[in-house]
Amino acid sequence: GGEGAREEREGRWAHEVFAVEKGCLLVAAPEFFVEGSQEYFSQAVIFVVEHSEEGTMGVILNRPVAYSLDSVEGLSSQKTFAIEKFKKVFRNSALYLGGDVSLESIILLHDVKGLVGAREVIDGVYIGGLESALKLAENNAFDTSRVRLFAGYAGWGPGQLKQEIERGVWFCAAGSRDIATSQCIKLKRPLWRQVLDLMGGRFAEISKAFDAMD
Repeated sequence: GGEGAREEREGRWAHEVFAVEKGCLLVAAPEFFVEGSQEYFSQAVIFVVEHSEEGTMGVILNRPVAYSLDSVEGLSSQKTFAIEKFKKVFRNSALYLGGDVSLESIILLHDVKGLVGAREVIDGVYIGGLESALKLAENNAFDTSRVRLFAGYAGWGPGQLKQEIERGVWFCAAGSRDIATSQCIKLKRPLWRQVLDLMGGRFAEISKAFDAMD
């Protein structure tokens, strides 16, 4: 459709890959997580930030829990920084559910090069550097709109994700960095469908089938 073509022109892309690697996307197959305790994985798009023989770590890109931190109650305090200062600095930032592990920890995903304490996931996309971001933001030297905030992350032990992919739980894709760094709030088209569209072929057909159900 026209939307996919427009996104292509703007440089947004995704295509299927056949092995998990750092920086790839995991796209939930439609028949999984429809109900039950892991419903937050239903139609999830996950950005993989770590992958090794020891396991895999990622954040769910499309599960906003609050449109602004102003509205979040009970964010648990971390020893490394003052939660009130954090809430003040990032008061206009959305908070996303990154996954079901370490829900009390806040993970920063951003495109800010050279932020102390951050590490590069793929070219131009970084994770971490919260304390540096806070210090800079207090002096108005940091653009908080360039950051995505996640509570917790999704984690898999050694070999666990490979088994799930073999069972057809996840489609695996490489994608343009803006899929990870763009905010995922009040989208005209859900991110899950957007990524399937971009992947094309049988994946785009799944997306079309869901359009037909709307």
